[in-house]
Amino acid sequence: MSAVIFPDSAAIQIFCCQIILIFYICVQVYSWPWKAPMLNIVDFVTCLALAILVVLTGLYVPEVTGDTLRAVQTCSMILLGIIFGVVGLMILLAIAALFHRAAIGSQQD
Repeated sequence: MSAVIFPDSAAIQIFCCQIILIFYICVQVYSWPWKAPMLNIVDFVTCLALAILVVLTGLYVPEVTGDTLRAVQTCSMILLGIIFGVVGLMILLAIAALFHRAAIGSQQD
């Protein structure tokens, strides 16, 4: 469908195909559960955001200008925000787990 929706932009077609592949990989990785469920979510979100960010940086070629360039820059900033937000949330949860032993489980579990 990406060739039909964006017939004149090879970069956008590649980007759409990569998103489909990235979702497949992330769902596969997500189905291999870690010990803590929160780690599965963090792994999924960071893997997805980093992979899309890598693909987006490939779109910064001299031919990309105008509205496409602004859209790519906006997506890049949103994805960086998601990555920093998830990492920041995990840091806060790790600090909270240091003070609240129930957050990481006890030896009776």
